[in-house]
Amino acid sequence: MKLILPPEEARSVVYQDHEDFELVQTTIVDKTRWSVIYEGVYKYLPTNRFYYIDWSVGATEQQDESPFEYDKEVEFIEVEPREVTVIKWIPCE
Repeated sequence: MKLILPPEEARSVVYQDHEDFELVQTTIVDKTRWSVIYEGVYKYLPTNRFYYIDWSVGATEQQDESPFEYDKEVEFIEVEPREVTVIKWIPCE
């Protein structure tokens, strides 16, 4: 299930200024010369469902980029928590 919001409302979600959404986690996933790319999971309080979204912001005060400023609509994708096993390579002793 997807949740479609206008850019202004989606911005209020990522700025944690929307009363219907609660931040679960946010992570920086990439950086470019001009932008920082984030992903986040938010709980939609009216339904108690969780939604994923990614966005970018300007990397410095010289870059005037706000989340979703070029989008006509923003798609939040429903997600659920799942346990995942990860293999890591560590030095031998």
